Amino acid sequence: MSLPDHYQVLGIARTATPADVKKAYYKLSLVHHPDKKAPGQKIDAVEFREVHEAYELLSDAVKRAKYDKKVAGAQDATLAEQRRAAAAEKAARAKADKKAKRKAAAEASQIENARRQKDVQVMLKKRKLARRAAKEEAAAKNAAAMEAARKKREERARGPERFEA
Repeated sequence: MSLPDHYQVLGIARTATPADVKKAYYKLSLVHHPDKKAPGQKIDAVEFREVHEAYELLSDAVKRAKYDKKVAGAQDATLAEQRRAAAAEKAARAKADKKAKRKAAAEASQIENARRQKDVQVMLKKRKLARRAAKEEAAAKNAAAMEAARKKREERARGPERFEA
């Protein structure tokens, strides 16, 4: 529940003197008082009651002091609530930022893991190709050695024919 702003109703500052309060009241009562209305004009009973209540409260020093204290307390409570709301919003933003950072870190980690996995796959493929090339080279050397051995055996088997010609 918010308190009505009696200073605003009378159109005066919070530092207004009792004379200023009285002057503002009389000025507004001429505008809003039901007896001051011309025939056919709408009667401002609600507005006049608000003006009168504001005058009654602000013209009495004790009531005015209590009202000012209540308003200050309400403003302090409102300010405290605004601070709490701001702190809660800041905490929510920090939580969201932290969550976003964690998500980004997880995505970066996944990307890095995928890159490493690809690097491992490339390395394994290179090793496999190197082993295959080594096997093919060994097979070629073996085939060449076997061919050389076969030729040597054939030459030995033909042995004396070589010298007859």
